[in-house]
Amino acid sequence: MAQYKKNQSMASKIFWRIFISLIGTALIIIAVADVSLYYFGNTSPATVHTDRFGGSLDSAPSNQYEWSVDYTFYADGKEYSGHQTVRGSAINVKHDNEVHYFKFAPWINSLYAKPLNIGTFVMIGLGVLLIAVMNKSSKKHNESRMTSAAHNKFKKKPPYENDAETDKNRVTLAWLMENTTDYDDRIEEYYQKSWNIGDPSWQCGCGKWNEDNFCSKCGNKKQ
Repeated sequence: MAQYKKNQSMASKIFWRIFISLIGTALIIIAVADVSLYYFGNTSPATVHTDRFGGSLDSAPSNQYEWSVDYTFYADGKEYSGHQTVRGSAINVKHDNEVHYFKFAPWINSLYAKPLNIGTFVMIGLGVLLIAVMNKSSKKHNESRMTSAAHNKFKKKPPYENDAETDKNRVTLAWLMENTTDYDDRIEEYYQKSWNIGDPSWQCGCGKWNEDNFCSKCGNKKQ
């Protein structure tokens, strides 16, 4: 039960890390796309239809409402459409009658493409911050957990013939393969620090990594 709760908690943390990182990525993409469309995109007249929905927004300034803005335009003889949700007054909402789009991808378009401004930097900065904070905290947690686990593992006598070669952070290949996910960095450290010297680790035919002479999964003897 304790292991189940631990795995559930870990899955929840991974979900929120990915979710918030995606929000950060989306903020960056939206900010960059609007500016790129304004400076590098083509333009075309648009037929625009607006429709107000819902009541006044409590979190917005007084008399602010949400509007659905749908539009169609032609690019290279083909008709394309777009949709955006923006805020406006109780009577109408501001919009351009000209759409910005990428010639190589007309489905990437906007009625609200705008030049570089302070809002662009705010959105990009917030996106970068969200991604950095979530991934930094995750990396720090993994490193702390690895160090703590390695330290606890070697409170007892390490399974090496030469104790002088070991230190509190030294781990076996079997332990690494069974307990860590960041293989590349840890395996590189494993060989750089010569932890492989005297390491009794071996992989059984059943796929299980072991340190003792018999496989803890199937009972086969070390070859």
